[in-house]
Amino acid sequence: MFHYVIGAVRAFNIVKELPVYVVKADDVPLFGLDWCLAFNTPMPTGAKLCTVLTKGNKIVETNSTGQLEINKLLEDFQELFTNQIGTIRGHYAKIHVPEHIKPKAFRPRPVPIALRD
Repeated sequence: MFHYVIGAVRAFNIVKELPVYVVKADDVPLFGLDWCLAFNTPMPTGAKLCTVLTKGNKIVETNSTGQLEINKLLEDFQELFTNQIGTIRGHYAKIHVPEHIKPKAFRPRPVPIALRD
């Protein structure tokens, strides 16, 4: 069991209001990703932060060139990265299935009563 509070956190002579999880255990405290981002601490050697999606579905920019390029693509082609269903025109795909795989056919799902005419 744990408790969640927003508290003043002091690190590197900086004070930030951050989420703190209080647990009933004698364990090592963790400096989580949200704290690392808030205090601009470097990632460990060999670690690479590819994407961070915030609660508002905004991608947080990092110092890596690749991430900046991803954000530029997302910004330039916003209409392609929506949650709406769309189609791709002018491209064709072929699905290769091994010959030993038998196709399965299923009956259509019934239309729910509430949606019937």
